[in-house]
Amino acid sequence: MNQEDPVRTNHPIYIILDVSESMWPAWSTGKRRAARGPTAEAFMSLIPNTLMALSESLTMSNAASVSVLAFSDKPQVLQPMRSLAEPPIIADPSKGVQTNYQAILEFLVLRFHHDARAITEDQRKKGFTVTIAHPLVFLITDGAPFVGATYQQPQQWMPARNRLVTAPLNARIATIGLPGACEPVLWRLATGGDDGDRNAFIAEPNADPDGLAASITANIARAAQRSVTNDIHLLDVPPGCAESGDPVLTQRHLARDRTSMACRMTGTPRMVPHDHAASHPGRRRARSGRRHTALSVAHR
Repeated sequence: MNQEDPVRTNHPIYIILDVSESMWPAWSTGKRRAARGPTAEAFMSLIPNTLMALSESLTMSNAASVSVLAFSDKPQVLQPMRSLAEPPIIADPSKGVQTNYQAILEFLVLRFHHDARAITEDQRKKGFTVTIAHPLVFLITDGAPFVGATYQQPQQWMPARNRLVTAPLNARIATIGLPGACEPVLWRLATGGDDGDRNAFIAEPNADPDGLAASITANIARAAQRSVTNDIHLLDVPPGCAESGDPVLTQRHLARDRTSMACRMTGTPRMVPHDHAASHPGRRRARSGRRHTALSVAHR
């Protein structure tokens, strides 16, 4: 047993990437892409370097483990839960077609218990007793929940999301929507702070794809480090993104939220002026100085 620090807290971190059809360039799918955001390949090239950079911090390498998952028709484990002290080994994802939120969220509920045991055993071999912290989840997507020819209703995937974010797991979830993503879904899925903000973000329509991918991965790294070292669970607004707002949907609005069309309108949303940075100085405003709201998407 290590006598200097026999008890450690380890923070499980999940990076989840949408690999459905729209996340791949046209040449790899034979079809035209609906949106012009970063591709899955762009993120796959950045994530290993991001993890390597995080591992340079002794605090992070001792206190965090990372798993990389992908989802489309079904969940994929690209990197099983692995200490940041070890080099990342991330498999290439299989190209998918659909965007099955229910499958990835239900998988994550079950996977966490498997990963907690793996972390505990890994640390035991190193001479430490470990306490597992609340998991941190970063989900990147460009689409609405869609399976078969049907929009996946919130009541299909929200129960798994709610199991993730309540005791005993109490996961913190940040959602990053690329062009084509559904703002009400991003907001519903994310968690946030006591002030009502949620870690839900949507790409600005004209953001440079390569710059957007880099800013998102860099902000995920900063958020993970702050969560582990300072217990701060809010993600800064990535450059090229704006915050997604509370849908505050009426019954009529909910009816529209159930259609895939309502969620595919985010590529050209109306912009609503909102001096959010002034009222929440800890959160950086998007570069345009304005933020998208879910209502501006749902009611164009």
